[in-house]
Amino acid sequence: MNLESIREYALSFPLTSEDMAFGDDYLLIRVGGRIFVCLGLSKEDYVVVKCDPDYAVELRDRYYEIEPAWHWNKRYWNQMSMRGTLGDPLIRYLIRHSYAMAAGKLPKGIRSQLPGYLLDDTGIETDRIILRHWSTDDAEALYRYASDEEVSRMAMWPRHTSIDMSRDVIEQFFIPNPHTYAMVSRDTDEPIGCIGLVPKGDEHYAVRPCEREAGYWIGRPYWNRGLTTEALKALILYCRERMRLDSLIITTDALNVASGCVATKCGFTHIDDYILQDTTLSKAYRLIL
Repeated sequence: MNLESIREYALSFPLTSEDMAFGDDYLLIRVGGRIFVCLGLSKEDYVVVKCDPDYAVELRDRYYEIEPAWHWNKRYWNQMSMRGTLGDPLIRYLIRHSYAMAAGKLPKGIRSQLPGYLLDDTGIETDRIILRHWSTDDAEALYRYASDEEVSRMAMWPRHTSIDMSRDVIEQFFIPNPHTYAMVSRDTDEPIGCIGLVPKGDEHYAVRPCEREAGYWIGRPYWNRGLTTEALKALILYCRERMRLDSLIITTDALNVASGCVATKCGFTHIDDYILQDTTLSKAYRLIL
């Protein structure tokens, strides 16, 4: 990303504005009047963002391009050099994190104007997909795709037979799991699939310490568009940057070639063929983070 694309991305969030209150060398981007991005215009090589204090230190230790921001409160502010090798997904994630940090300090009346997922630091975004927590209001959209027998067969769970069943699944399984996300299309603003981490103890393959199993499915109209791959890459980034996991595994029905392809496209390596619950020939994949 360059400064202009960073500016456009930051200004795409609600209630944002820009100004040059610090002089002609700095472009400030605010949410509700609170700064969350500062672009250095004179050198055109660094961006300042707000960060959780502990995470800020971790980032400085891991990336030579990230250091305490000059002339800012170094407990909360980092600066990123654009001359290094920081990837675009990480840059976007840190801008998104900074937005959530700043927006979380706004008065309640202003915060109420923002979508909840933008205030939740677990919210994850890509160019075409938003990953957010499920709501019971999503029951109809979930039923639309989870009632497809082919989708349920490939994902290895029972086909949904009513909107009430979908609502029960959301209430009993999705909402209690903090790492289960609705895959929301930016085009339609409705859930089109699901991605997340299998609850601890319910994995379909033996996991290592500091390892979790990821799972995903998407509605049939959205197959073969690269959307699940896009969502999985974003989840991988979150698991590495915020959850500090060492590795992830994915398990699939051996007949579900598409899910296996998604895993390998995202860097997972096939590690085993095994029988799940004495009946289903399955494949396991692992990614070291």
